[in-house]
Amino acid sequence: MAKTRIDSRGVVTTPGGSGVTLGSATTFSKGATFATSSQFQEEITLKSGSISDVVPIGADANIVRGGVYTLSGDSEITASLPTPADVPGAMFIFRSISAHAHMITSSNVTQDLETITDGSSEGARIALDSVIGSSAALVCDGRSYLVLASSGTVTYATPAG
Repeated sequence: MAKTRIDSRGVVTTPGGSGVTLGSATTFSKGATFATSSQFQEEITLKSGSISDVVPIGADANIVRGGVYTLSGDSEITASLPTPADVPGAMFIFRSISAHAHMITSSNVTQDLETITDGSSEGARIALDSVIGSSAALVCDGRSYLVLASSGTVTYATPAG
């Protein structure tokens, strides 16, 4: 009787060949990895959000989970991030597809806390350059949002209290 095997690299081999089919409620332990050719039929839900499609934002919005967002409207849009403690590890990617200086604000903006940083600049909000294609990628560490990368000019600001 052939058995399913896992080799030293973690590759699953079944009697019919390589690979494995998982049920709809499969849970993976910490440190699970997937090959670059992995294909999933359903959305994968993570603790900090989910892997999903790009979400268009056309008006001011309160963001509730990590994801990829496009900002486009007839004027400047403000995307407000959730409280950092609610989304540790979440990744947020914003891309402007209209020529406006869109704002990304921390949920703490009214408290004048500087919770968005790239390591040298910080503020309670950032403004993307008013050029189509301006973007910023942020990750939350549970206390603040760290800007990992950006294209175009990103301006940091903290409003006066």
